[in-house]
Amino acid sequence: MTPLEARFCTECQLDPTRVGGGLLSDDPVIERRSPVRIAGAGFDDRRPVLAQLEALEITEPARFANAVIKLANAYALAKSAGIAQVVHPGFEFLPDDCQVGPVRFVTRCSAGARVLQNNFYYTPPLAPLYARCMPLRRAVDALGACMTLPCGDRAPPPADDAHLFIHLRAGDVFGEGVVHPLYAQPPLAFYQRVLAARLWSRVTLVREDDRNPITAPLIGTLQAMGIPLHQQRGTLREDLETLLTARHLVIARGTFIYPLLIWSRALQQVYAFDSFSASEWCFFPAEQYIALRERDGDGLPADAAFQVRVLRDRTGRYREQVLRRWQNSPAQRQMMLDYPVTDISG
Repeated sequence: MTPLEARFCTECQLDPTRVGGGLLSDDPVIERRSPVRIAGAGFDDRRPVLAQLEALEITEPARFANAVIKLANAYALAKSAGIAQVVHPGFEFLPDDCQVGPVRFVTRCSAGARVLQNNFYYTPPLAPLYARCMPLRRAVDALGACMTLPCGDRAPPPADDAHLFIHLRAGDVFGEGVVHPLYAQPPLAFYQRVLAARLWSRVTLVREDDRNPITAPLIGTLQAMGIPLHQQRGTLREDLETLLTARHLVIARGTFIYPLLIWSRALQQVYAFDSFSASEWCFFPAEQYIALRERDGDGLPADAAFQVRVLRDRTGRYREQVLRRWQNSPAQRQMMLDYPVTDISG
């Protein structure tokens, strides 16, 4: 850590170990190093370092939702601190040069600029700074205005009121080798409880692939109930365009759905599954989904509010054996299929 970076830590009351790149978790699977670096010259010793920064730079690329979280964190801090630019590594859904309020997003900045560099993912090690900024959901909502996606006021018209949309998480969390321990998914019984909650006119199932073991049984359940099914496996734009029409939405566990919940103007009811907060890295448990929207204040449109119904593991067995630490083991995958509907409450 340079003397300037050490001074920045002292001024902003930041943990120098984390700012310097110390591990953010003891778990070897989810360990993260998120060093903060300050580049550029001409810093005045008489003024706070933060007040002299000309740009924030996001140092690492990410997939859709994680990239949105990084951009939102950087935007919130830049706006709060009066920093004019956010430099990003380039994202397919964001123009290389665009303006959001007082902050300009670019893919490169001028040589010699005074820049704070970090990955800006979640809160460590800059948590004390983020705490002084706007809520993350407001930053995500603001970013929607410049994205090349059908979000916010550019979202398509809503579907009919008896149409249920299900986002099913698949992909790498069901792949071979080491998987992320916090990405455990709901059992088939959760979806069956939602399907039995009311008479649905049809169901749209959005998923990346067929790796989730409940995919085929869920489709079989829909066929047995005689509910018409549309299956969506498209591009990011196509999947978002579909999900943003949902009035009633069943969400998977993970970050993908987070921006959508902020941008949607159609949502009325969200169905979420139980959560287990194993550490500070837990990805948006159900309780946090509930707090995403408020009917008044916070700068969000009045029609952006929705209700969240959390269905919970009545006995706690699924929470302990699957949600606590996901390993994609045969036993866990089998429990996803066999867990009794009677053990899901809510």
